Amino acid sequence: MGIPEDNPASVMDIITATATARDAALTAIAAAEEGDFAEATKWVTRATNATAAAQKAHNHILSLEAQGNGPDFSVLLVHAETHLTDATAMTEMARHFIKLYRRLDGADK
Repeated sequence: MGIPEDNPASVMDIITATATARDAALTAIAAAEEGDFAEATKWVTRATNATAAAQKAHNHILSLEAQGNGPDFSVLLVHAETHLTDATAMTEMARHFIKLYRRLDGADK
């Protein structure tokens, strides 16, 4: 069994979306560090949305596999899944950093 034709596109969708998520999460943290919590919230929302898009593409690949149409093995897919894990963690960390900077700034009261 080979790699389904739409698998490479879905894999690249994961990689692209997770790169966007990671960059947005880091931007959110930087904004929070500067005390711009509205901007931080905007960027963490972008990170969340990009991660959701990556998860949707990942779920598509998993659905194909469940139907018996998935790849036997794809190094590119493993690479994409690593990006997805990193982006998910980075987005969650950004949320925590924003809370921390709000607390340090006294904005959480």
